Amino acid sequence: MKYLYVFFYIFFMVSCGEEESSSQGSEEHAVVEAELDDISQESLIEYIEKQEYKNCTYQQSEVVDSIDAHGGKARTYFNDIAANALNTNETILPKNSIIIKELYESDEKTIFAYALMLKWTESAEADSWMFFEGFLPDYSKTFYGLGNGICAGCHSQGVDYVRSTP
Repeated sequence: MKYLYVFFYIFFMVSCGEEESSSQGSEEHAVVEAELDDISQESLIEYIEKQEYKNCTYQQSEVVDSIDAHGGKARTYFNDIAANALNTNETILPKNSIIIKELYESDEKTIFAYALMLKWTESAEADSWMFFEGFLPDYSKTFYGLGNGICAGCHSQGVDYVRSTP
């Protein structure tokens, strides 16, 4: 389990950070391919609770309106792998693309749930995505699974099941 924490920390910090490109002299976002060893519900909850995704380069600057399925208000974070693919109009996102939504009450201050999408395999199929939505305070109610039918049904309207943009 300790290995998993270290992996998530390194993976998300590197994939959300910036690095200088010596050949072009401009900033570009680092993209890291990595294998995720554990996509269990418990591991995803631990990852969300650490909140390292908040350091991600691509994030909405404020809470915005969201589709009703996510409660109406959300703030979305994209790791660089997902953001770069969406920003270059790729139709199939690469493996290890991560998108996280903080889901807010109508006051736009109180988080009541989190939604996470993780691209598990590079494919156009719904089961290439690990979907997770968990409700606070204890995640006793969740939607979870590779290609989860409830999630995929709505997300099928997006580009490779993604309905948000960085």
